[in-house]
Amino acid sequence: MLPAFGYQSMNQNKKTYAISLFLGIPLLILIFLCPSLQYAKIIIFLEAINTSFRLNAYDILYLVVSMILPAILIIKGICDLTFISLSIVLKTLAREFHRYASPLLLLWIFTAVLYTNYTSEEMKDIPFFCPSSFDYRLSIVRVACIIRSSNIICMWSFVFFISLWVTADCFNLIYIGEEGKEDDEIEDNEKLTLDLEEILEEGRGEGNERKVRERLEVLEEVENSKKS
Repeated sequence: MLPAFGYQSMNQNKKTYAISLFLGIPLLILIFLCPSLQYAKIIIFLEAINTSFRLNAYDILYLVVSMILPAILIIKGICDLTFISLSIVLKTLAREFHRYASPLLLLWIFTAVLYTNYTSEEMKDIPFFCPSSFDYRLSIVRVACIIRSSNIICMWSFVFFISLWVTADCFNLIYIGEEGKEDDEIEDNEKLTLDLEEILEEGRGEGNERKVRERLEVLEEVENSKKS
């Protein structure tokens, strides 16, 4: 029979893994789909020379921002030959989001708001969902409309899913794997050790001795939790 603590821990891991899959797979798809659609939009707008479509600086800005995560994943994949299974990719994605999701979310929202605002009139009077009954004059115009609409939907879908991810991560509901937990523990231990060294360098004294005891107790608790 499994100990109660171990059973609860196993159930918690299953729960966090399920949530990570539910949010991670759409995010993984959107990470590559968003820059692909933006690149396709730029190409189709450049080809539609007989229309009033015009690109602006925000198209380039969004393309650059949307390529940050794909570039990170591709570089990690090239550098790590074991980076070939979906589970490893999702764990790596989880660890990267665990570290950088909040600033990335802010950057993405800032870019998405600017992009949506400054490109809102680029299709003139064409409806957002590009109905087939509308008179487009040229077939390439409807293709451009569909790509643009899909692009904006994917952009804000990414904002939605990464917001859910950040919220779930705040409540420790994202599975980052044992390696990710060990990295966090090592980082915390290093901070505690540095604090301890700084206190010792300040010299002895009743206040400093109390701080030393507190830091040692925390380090001991960390070590005991890892053993259990």
